[in-house]
Amino acid sequence: MELSLPSAFIILALNPNKGRIVIDHLHFRYTLTGAVLLDLYASGEITLDQKKIIPSFKRNGSELHDMIAEKMESAGRNWSISRWLQVLTRKRKEIFNEYTGSLIRSGILTHERKYFLNIIPYNRYYMRDTRLRMEIISGIKDVLLHGKQADKKQIMLIGLVRASRAYGLIAGDWQERMLIRKRCREISGNDEFSTETDQIIRQVRLAIAAAVAASAAAHV
Repeated sequence: MELSLPSAFIILALNPNKGRIVIDHLHFRYTLTGAVLLDLYASGEITLDQKKIIPSFKRNGSELHDMIAEKMESAGRNWSISRWLQVLTRKRKEIFNEYTGSLIRSGILTHERKYFLNIIPYNRYYMRDTRLRMEIISGIKDVLLHGKQADKKQIMLIGLVRASRAYGLIAGDWQERMLIRKRCREISGNDEFSTETDQIIRQVRLAIAAAVAASAAAHV
């Protein structure tokens, strides 16, 4: 099964033993929205022009996809990645449920409803086979640590790892974490970008950082 970028990011962000997201909630929710935007770019449904998103959607029957298409097409003008990141993150529950639901229907995840003190409900998501998650991690580490040529999705995932500061998800120890952080910055952190793909990854990463900072400041 070919995973979408948001699905791959969710799998990466899940603790396979505890069944919960291990990235802090602010970084996770904005980075997941960033993954959706990058996925739309990878499928050719949005492009970037002067740091503005240009929509070119094809309806596919997905409620979430078509809702995003309707919002972008009816906006009246082309908005920045930062603006769309803020707007779409308001639908973070719908985004998360769409992609976890797809993974459950595909047999990749299972869902358990649990209760704290037998009163407060919470959800847990477990992988049926953790090898898929390890394949994603191994692929990223091959690029970062062993010089393997990355495909577009891996480059985008590396950008999302950097945006969410989730280096510990793919590192075995503290030293490897520092090296992975350095390599993430080298691969996705240069100021000079030669392609539109590089530009949109950078713009998404910067938008995530700004959104997280603004949300954190608002709750101080």
